[in-house]
Amino acid sequence: YFHHQVMLRAAASSLGTTTTTTTTTMAPQEKQQASLSTTRIETTDIEELHKLAVSRCEHTYTDPATGFMVFTELQHLKRGTCCGNKCRHCPY
Repeated sequence: YFHHQVMLRAAASSLGTTTTTTTTTMAPQEKQQASLSTTRIETTDIEELHKLAVSRCEHTYTDPATGFMVFTELQHLKRGTCCGNKCRHCPY
């Protein structure tokens, strides 16, 4: 399901389609947390991006070359088994 959402977003952006986001009211602490988790990292080293995402307990990061979301090792461990798709950070 998640992979399909990413593919649809990529297709929509290549067609020049715009998306709308909805904002909600958050407490100051929640805003700070959200801000930290969406901080843009300017690096193309995927291993560095993966290490940073794992240190933040995030399950995905964005591949700078393709714009696709990539599962971290944490997400694969959460899944519990190998899906057989030769994922980049698969621990199985």
